[in-house]
Amino acid sequence: MMPDQNPRPQHLDEAAIRALSDRFADAANSVNGDDFAVLWTDDAVWTIGPPIDQQFDGRETITQAFIGLLQTRWEFFIQMPAARVYTIDGDRASGRCYVNEIARAKDGTANYNLAVYEDQVMRGPEGWQFTRRDYKVLYLDETGLGGDAFQRQAGYGQP
Repeated sequence: MMPDQNPRPQHLDEAAIRALSDRFADAANSVNGDDFAVLWTDDAVWTIGPPIDQQFDGRETITQAFIGLLQTRWEFFIQMPAARVYTIDGDRASGRCYVNEIARAKDGTANYNLAVYEDQVMRGPEGWQFTRRDYKVLYLDETGLGGDAFQRQAGYGQP
Protein backbone atom coordinates (compact mmCIF):
# COMPACT_ATOMS: atom_id res chain seq x y z
CA MET A 1 0.00 0.00 0.00
CA MET A 2 1.35 3.40 -0.96
CA PRO A 3 1.50 6.15 1.64
CA ASP A 4 -1.01 8.97 1.28
CA GLN A 5 0.47 11.36 -1.26
CA ASN A 6 -1.61 14.28 0.01
CA PRO A 7 -1.74 14.06 3.80
CA ARG A 8 -3.96 16.57 5.54
CA PRO A 9 -1.79 19.35 7.01
CA GLN A 10 -1.73 18.98 10.80
CA HIS A 11 -2.17 22.71 11.38
CA LEU A 12 -5.66 22.49 9.82
CA ASP A 13 -6.69 19.80 12.29
CA GLU A 14 -5.15 21.72 15.19
CA ALA A 15 -7.09 24.85 14.19
CA ALA A 16 -10.32 22.87 13.85
CA ILE A 17 -9.90 21.30 17.30
CA ARG A 18 -9.13 24.67 18.90
CA ALA A 19 -12.24 26.04 17.17
CA LEU A 20 -14.23 23.15 18.71
CA SER A 21 -13.31 24.33 22.24
CA ASP A 22 -14.05 27.94 21.23
CA ARG A 23 -17.48 26.91 19.93
CA PHE A 24 -18.09 25.08 23.22
CA ALA A 25 -17.39 28.30 25.16
CA ASP A 26 -19.51 30.36 22.77
CA ALA A 27 -22.46 27.95 23.09
CA ALA A 28 -22.12 28.13 26.89
CA ASN A 29 -21.82 31.91 26.93
CA SER A 30 -24.86 32.33 24.69
CA VAL A 31 -26.74 29.39 26.29
CA ASN A 32 -27.41 27.87 22.87
CA GLY A 33 -28.42 24.22 23.13
CA ASP A 34 -28.46 23.62 19.37
CA ASP A 35 -24.91 24.94 18.94
CA PHE A 36 -23.82 22.91 21.96
CA ALA A 37 -25.37 19.63 20.79
CA VAL A 38 -23.47 19.47 17.49
CA LEU A 39 -20.15 19.53 19.34
CA TRP A 40 -20.64 15.98 20.66
CA THR A 41 -20.72 12.49 19.16
CA ASP A 42 -23.90 10.51 19.84
CA ASP A 43 -22.16 8.34 22.45
CA ALA A 44 -20.03 11.06 24.08
CA VAL A 45 -19.33 11.34 27.80
CA TRP A 46 -19.13 14.64 29.74
CA THR A 47 -17.92 14.58 33.33
CA ILE A 48 -17.93 17.57 35.63
CA GLY A 49 -15.77 17.00 38.71
CA PRO A 50 -16.24 18.45 42.19
CA PRO A 51 -18.01 20.47 43.37
CA ILE A 52 -20.74 19.42 40.88
CA ASP A 53 -19.45 15.85 40.51
CA GLN A 54 -21.69 14.44 37.77
CA GLN A 55 -21.35 12.43 34.58
CA PHE A 56 -23.59 12.68 31.53
CA ASP A 57 -23.68 10.01 28.81
CA GLY A 58 -24.82 10.57 25.23
CA ARG A 59 -25.39 13.73 23.19
CA GLU A 60 -29.03 14.17 24.18
CA THR A 61 -28.38 13.75 27.92
CA ILE A 62 -25.34 16.03 27.74
CA THR A 63 -27.35 18.74 25.98
CA GLN A 64 -30.23 18.50 28.46
CA ALA A 65 -27.76 18.77 31.37
CA PHE A 66 -26.11 21.79 29.73
CA ILE A 67 -29.45 23.57 29.31
CA GLY A 68 -30.47 22.72 32.85
CA LEU A 69 -27.22 23.94 34.37
CA LEU A 70 -26.99 27.19 32.46
CA GLN A 71 -30.62 28.26 32.13
CA THR A 72 -31.87 27.36 35.57
CA ARG A 73 -28.87 28.04 37.81
CA TRP A 74 -26.98 31.09 36.55
CA GLU A 75 -27.93 34.75 36.33
CA PHE A 76 -24.86 35.07 34.10
CA PHE A 77 -22.06 32.76 33.06
CA ILE A 78 -18.93 33.43 31.02
CA GLN A 79 -16.32 30.85 30.02
CA MET A 80 -13.03 31.95 28.47
CA PRO A 81 -10.84 29.21 27.00
CA ALA A 82 -7.11 29.77 27.27
CA ALA A 83 -4.23 27.40 26.50
CA ARG A 84 -5.17 24.37 24.43
CA VAL A 85 -2.77 21.54 23.61
CA TYR A 86 -3.81 18.48 21.60
CA THR A 87 -2.02 15.44 20.21
CA ILE A 88 -3.49 14.28 16.91
CA ASP A 89 -3.42 10.67 15.73
CA GLY A 90 -5.27 10.37 12.42
CA ASP A 91 -8.98 10.98 13.02
CA ARG A 92 -8.61 11.08 16.81
CA ALA A 93 -6.97 13.51 19.20
CA SER A 94 -6.57 14.02 22.92
CA GLY A 95 -5.44 16.96 24.97
CA ARG A 96 -6.23 19.72 27.41
CA CYS A 97 -8.05 23.03 27.36
CA TYR A 98 -7.69 25.42 30.29
CA VAL A 99 -10.63 27.72 31.05
CA ASN A 100 -11.44 30.68 33.24
CA GLU A 101 -15.07 30.98 34.30
CA ILE A 102 -17.01 33.62 36.17
CA ALA A 103 -20.66 33.31 37.06
CA ARG A 104 -23.32 34.40 39.49
CA ALA A 105 -26.21 32.14 40.42
CA LYS A 106 -29.77 33.39 40.55
CA ASP A 107 -29.63 33.03 44.34
CA GLY A 108 -26.72 35.52 44.42
CA THR A 109 -23.90 33.06 45.12
CA ALA A 110 -20.83 33.52 42.97
CA ASN A 111 -18.37 31.32 41.15
CA TYR A 112 -14.94 32.27 39.83
CA ASN A 113 -12.80 29.35 38.79
CA LEU A 114 -9.85 28.17 36.80
CA ALA A 115 -10.28 24.70 35.39
CA VAL A 116 -9.01 22.23 32.83
CA TYR A 117 -10.88 20.08 30.35
CA GLU A 118 -9.21 16.80 29.46
CA ASP A 119 -10.56 16.08 26.00
CA GLN A 120 -10.88 13.21 23.58
CA VAL A 121 -12.12 14.17 20.13
CA MET A 122 -12.65 12.50 16.78
CA ARG A 123 -13.16 13.60 13.21
CA GLY A 124 -16.28 12.18 11.62
CA PRO A 125 -18.83 13.18 8.97
CA GLU A 126 -19.80 16.25 11.06
CA GLY A 127 -16.17 17.33 11.54
CA TRP A 128 -14.27 17.25 14.84
CA GLN A 129 -16.47 16.46 17.86
CA PHE A 130 -15.97 15.63 21.50
CA THR A 131 -16.16 11.95 22.41
CA ARG A 132 -15.24 12.68 26.03
CA ARG A 133 -14.75 15.87 28.00
CA ASP A 134 -13.66 15.72 31.66
CA TYR A 135 -13.86 18.98 33.59
CA LYS A 136 -11.66 19.49 36.66
CA VAL A 137 -11.66 22.63 38.78
CA LEU A 138 -8.14 23.78 39.68
CA TYR A 139 -9.12 26.88 41.67
CA LEU A 140 -12.50 27.98 43.02
CA ASP A 141 -13.47 31.27 44.63
CA GLU A 142 -17.07 31.70 45.75
CA THR A 143 -16.62 35.24 47.05
CA GLY A 144 -19.62 37.37 46.12
CA LEU A 145 -19.55 39.40 42.92
CA GLY A 146 -20.70 42.98 43.50
CA GLY A 147 -20.95 44.06 39.87
CA ASP A 148 -23.99 44.38 37.65
CA ALA A 149 -25.05 41.63 35.24
CA PHE A 150 -26.72 42.76 32.01
CA GLN A 151 -29.19 40.51 30.26
CA ARG A 152 -28.40 39.43 26.71
CA GLN A 153 -30.74 40.66 24.03
CA ALA A 154 -32.75 38.27 21.85
CA GLY A 155 -30.62 36.92 19.04
CA TYR A 156 -27.35 37.25 20.98
CA GLY A 157 -24.67 35.19 19.32
CA GLN A 158 -26.53 34.87 16.03
CA PRO A 159 -24.73 36.02 12.87
